Amino acid sequence: MKVSLEPLSTRLFADRRTHIIVAIWLVLAFAAPVWWKTTEVYRAPLPFERIRQCDTPEALSLKLEVDIHLRLSGSAAASLSHGDAARVTEQVQRGISQVFSEAAPQSAGSRRVVLAFSVDGAVDPKSWPSDATPSDIDASLGKEHGRNGAYDVFVDCSSQTESVYVGQNRALFLQLPSGCSKDLIVSRTIATLSGLFGSEQRSLSKLYAGRRSRDIDYKSMRTVKYAPQYQIVLSLLVGNPQDNIVTWDIEKAANAYIAPFLESLSNISDFTITSQILNFAQLPTVPDDQRQSDGSVEFTMRPKSLTSFINSAEWNLASVVSLAPPINLILYIPPASFSPLVLLHTDGSPLASNAFLVPQWGGIVVRSLPKNTPRVHYSVDALHHIMEIFVEQLRGLLGVEQTHIVNSAQLLSGVHVQYASSPELGLTRWEVDRLFRARTVLNIVDAAQTLTSLANLLEQLSGMVVPDHIQTLVARSLDSIEHAKLDLEQKRYSSATFYARDAITSAEAAFFDPAMVPLLYFPDEHKFAIYMPYFVPVTVPVIIAIIREVRLRFGGTLSRRLSKKKTA
Repeated sequence: MKVSLEPLSTRLFADRRTHIIVAIWLVLAFAAPVWWKTTEVYRAPLPFERIRQCDTPEALSLKLEVDIHLRLSGSAAASLSHGDAARVTEQVQRGISQVFSEAAPQSAGSRRVVLAFSVDGAVDPKSWPSDATPSDIDASLGKEHGRNGAYDVFVDCSSQTESVYVGQNRALFLQLPSGCSKDLIVSRTIATLSGLFGSEQRSLSKLYAGRRSRDIDYKSMRTVKYAPQYQIVLSLLVGNPQDNIVTWDIEKAANAYIAPFLESLSNISDFTITSQILNFAQLPTVPDDQRQSDGSVEFTMRPKSLTSFINSAEWNLASVVSLAPPINLILYIPPASFSPLVLLHTDGSPLASNAFLVPQWGGIVVRSLPKNTPRVHYSVDALHHIMEIFVEQLRGLLGVEQTHIVNSAQLLSGVHVQYASSPELGLTRWEVDRLFRARTVLNIVDAAQTLTSLANLLEQLSGMVVPDHIQTLVARSLDSIEHAKLDLEQKRYSSATFYARDAITSAEAAFFDPAMVPLLYFPDEHKFAIYMPYFVPVTVPVIIAIIREVRLRFGGTLSRRLSKKKTA
């Protein structure tokens, strides 16, 4: 069967060709928005302007209010003339404010944190009984005395010599000579407060501004990175169980010594304690052997060899119980072939504790066992000294700084300075308060910087998904930052610590969310590489066709018009 085709004129063929090209472009014009919308990445709106504002120097310039209550005993009041008690308070207020305003000067365009003092005073003859010592009065106050940011300064003028006693429970005790003058009370009070809070002011200023001195660097390198939860892993490592089978009452010992210490820091982070016993824990390096005068052999390790003490390849210290960052505390029992094992100072003298700290990781205590002791059991009493070392190592790892008066020899020349020993908790209230203030301030700054980094990342990567729960976390972090700053202004440090912790936790949860991290490795160049093989072969002929059609249509019309003008 033969099919006959209707002949097409040149004009009809051109019209149909034009219709086909226009139809193709119409399809592309309507399909492009649909394709754009269906492939669009969902991005929940975030308060970028609010994020920028929370990270400005003005927003991060903080003032930590500290209340000082001067309590003058009967002897101190008797040595002052009428009206001097009120003047003592006024002069202490002026003097301490001037000292700390000079310690943290205000500069334009830079953030700062400053301790601001509010001093009041009262005559209280019952505050210091004549037969009571400062330690007795401090013990009678109790560990719940006062609150963070409020401290008592007891002044007595009935002693033969001058002394300062820093108690456990937010109290200072100044013992001055009989008949002390107003100026002596003022000068000693200002000097004591300046030395006691001066190190905190300097530490906060340097950490806050990011300019750390050599001393601050050592402390910051030792402290573990902040986390809302830590896992304390107590490990008993036995070098060779064929020499000694070792057991320990670690649960009772941890509950008696470590748990109370961690409980006092529960507002900053949550802690879980786990324990384990690992056998055949061989050292990766061979200790040096030294023959003693009595003919015995002692094995030693110097600081340079302690860097390779931990055998990460064979010691299975990782825990699957929790995803929280671990802090390892290890009791190591060396094998009989390396016993006794003694750790040395850089000068060659033995370490009294026979223990060392691994910065940002944990601590190790080495205990060698006597020969021919196949079975050894560490009771709670036997673990007492080891637990004390573990608590001291935890103090360093968690950033607890010991209370002391800096430059006491210059500020308090000729004055005997004494510090109360740490209670069973391993922390005084001064140390807890200082740690809470420092951690609150740094958590606020870290949260603001994390949110700013997230905002910068989202602005640079337009194809990154922003789910609704990220919007919720960012809003929660911003609200917590504002609440923390407000509580700091109103001297509610416990509440401020809680909000600062929530702020950094929410900010880091938003930044490291699994729904967002994979798209960091899928930039726009990948999209072009995927779509170009599909669209280029289609769009190039269509574009060429429309250009050619325009030339044929309008080029022919223009040439005909020009020819008509020439003939006319």
